Amino acid sequence: MLRPSVRRILAEGTEASNLATVVESVEQTFREINHGQQSIFNETVSTADSGFHCEESVKKLLEKKVDAYIADRKFRLRDPRYATLQEHKSKTVDRKRTSKARKYFTAEQFHFDATGTLICPAGKPMKSSCPN
Repeated sequence: MLRPSVRRILAEGTEASNLATVVESVEQTFREINHGQQSIFNETVSTADSGFHCEESVKKLLEKKVDAYIADRKFRLRDPRYATLQEHKSKTVDRKRTSKARKYFTAEQFHFDATGTLICPAGKPMKSSCPN
């Protein structure tokens, strides 16, 4: 059975404001298991993804003296390992918002052959669906 505090967390959408409640619930559970001995956070290091990063969460962890590492929401912009990955750079003029960079052909890359057929950059003839 889930604790009421955990059920409340599951009902809310955002994670960031719930980190303190999760920490308290974990601490309480481990105190019950260890019959009131020291806090589990004195012996462990905690990690959380960037969804839990907010000023309120960080302050609560500092107050409770929890050794925790939480990724901030823009860490990939500073990390050199992500510098070459397009999905972590600003998007191109891409209406569908895909992460791949778009490469468009220029008009100069197309040409007409002697019969008046338009030839694409790959050397294939193109069909016109426009009667004009």
